[in-house]
Amino acid sequence: MLDTIGGENINRSLPLIKKGVIIIKIPTGLTNDVSERSTEFGVSGKIFTFKSNGEDMAVIAKLLKNSNLKSHISKVFAFEEK
Repeated sequence: MLDTIGGENINRSLPLIKKGVIIIKIPTGLTNDVSERSTEFGVSGKIFTFKSNGEDMAVIAKLLKNSNLKSHISKVFAFEEK
């Protein structure tokens, strides 16, 4: 499971995650408390850091264009919204 939100979201989600799933926290990294709590629910956590570059973005764009990778947008916010 990719946690792209961070913060307290993952703590609320832990009881709902299927056992055996691997959590990858992207925005804030995996903290010790999340790592410890995740084992209580039969879930493991991993740290994932990356540095994007133009070449990587081009590969992702091609995957999206060819429908090999699909995005899911749950809500669109206007730039004027806070």
